[in-house]
Amino acid sequence: MSGTIHSEFGQLTGLLDWLLNNNNLNGTIPTKLGNMVLFQVLHLENNAFIGSVSTEVAQLSLLSDFMFHGN
Repeated sequence: MSGTIHSEFGQLTGLLDWLLNNNNLNGTIPTKLGNMVLFQVLHLENNAFIGSVSTEVAQLSLLSDFMFHGN
C-alpha cells in the first residue's frame, strides 16, 4: 500500500487496532487521528512518514502499543 493517510480516517472513532506497518505510506500523520479515542494499538513503523507525532495522537489515553520507528 502506498500514499498518505487521509484525515477522514479520524472519523473511524470505534477502531481499536490499526496495523499499517511495512508499507510505503508517506506524508504526515493527520492530527484528526486523535479523534480515535478507543485506539489501543497503532503500528506505523517502516513507512516514509515525515514530521513528528501530533499532540492529539500522543495523548490518546488508551493507546498502549504505538510503533513509529523506521520513518
